[in-house]
Amino acid sequence: MTRPLAIMTGDWHLVSHAWKSRPTLSGDAECALRQVAQFSRSSGLPIIAAGDLFDSKHPGMPNLYPAHQLLRETKGYYIQGNHERQSLPWMLLVAPNWRHLENQSVTLTTDGIPHAAEIIWRDDIVILPPLFDADKTWNVYGLDFTGSTPQLRERLDALEMKDRDGEANLLVLHQSTPQMMPMDLNELQDNMVPDAVDLIVVGHCHQASTFAVTTQSGRSIPGISPGGFHLLSILESPKKRMAVLFSDGSVRTVPLVTRRVLAANLCGKTDSDVREEVATLRRKIKKGKKRPPEIDKPIVYARMNESTSQEAERIVKSELGESAHLFFKRERSDAAPGTPDVSRLENIDIARHTESGFEYIRGIFRDFEPDTEVRGIVEGLLETDPSYETYQTLKSRFLETQTC
Repeated sequence: MTRPLAIMTGDWHLVSHAWKSRPTLSGDAECALRQVAQFSRSSGLPIIAAGDLFDSKHPGMPNLYPAHQLLRETKGYYIQGNHERQSLPWMLLVAPNWRHLENQSVTLTTDGIPHAAEIIWRDDIVILPPLFDADKTWNVYGLDFTGSTPQLRERLDALEMKDRDGEANLLVLHQSTPQMMPMDLNELQDNMVPDAVDLIVVGHCHQASTFAVTTQSGRSIPGISPGGFHLLSILESPKKRMAVLFSDGSVRTVPLVTRRVLAANLCGKTDSDVREEVATLRRKIKKGKKRPPEIDKPIVYARMNESTSQEAERIVKSELGESAHLFFKRERSDAAPGTPDVSRLENIDIARHTESGFEYIRGIFRDFEPDTEVRGIVEGLLETDPSYETYQTLKSRFLETQTC
């Protein structure tokens, strides 16, 4: 009978205040990590963490100490992402019993781990069917974030991996893929992965997904992106999950309890309509399932356009300001329907597609007018040399305006 082997996560971004200009919106990262750690302790499963465990190279004690308290009785394996990568990882201080997978390997065992039927599962979903007819012994390999595709190819070529009957190999990386971030500069491309790899888990993309990639000999293998486990942008899905690897190669995901996000479309609505919308939101907030105190206060994301009155915004603030964190976004009435997809910013490689890339970015930002702060950033940067560094600055400054 197949056995669970490990919890797979990534992109923790442990920081007490992920939303820079909203000091009252905090605790999401610690709440998510607490759930993962509790599940690890109750099930006996080790945690595999695919990088960006901290939000910066200098996370500070307010972020390190809670992580230490939560992880000290757990077992785990990790790599470093682009956000926190250091010659001496912070996890050596936070969880000294955890093992750094950089150019290393470990073998997962079922010692002390109960059968799946003995573990309490909450609404688990099978996202990857069994890879093998029989259970396998799994070896886990990892590489820290690598800053370019050519360098990543060299590092993968240098990996020494076991290829034995009855065993399978999991590779843990913190890289983008063509499916998640086309034309990124540090992506994992086809025909780069050693032939001995059977499954890949990657950090870097905050949206959970599955993908396929080919090995050096052209064999197609599956990959998993667990996604981030707490909300870092208003444009992300608030539904977060952790993945669990089984000995037959199947993967299930288990939901995490996260902060609720309620949407309100106020575009073109009269003040009377807005009051009705607000009354509906108040009922939803009141009847919503209770969450841990630090994440119980929901987010209300209100979309407006130029036909939405200033009084409408005042109504929302007056009626919901105490019971929800409010996010407002004014859109042009002639903009494309729906919320512009900020993830498109990840899909341009300015170093290789300079002219067409900037036209693409202009189109994205037009969707967000009349936001004067965003427009000023765009106009200023588009007048400078269109290098990759300029593009990265443009992207990071823009995303700050969307999440603060």
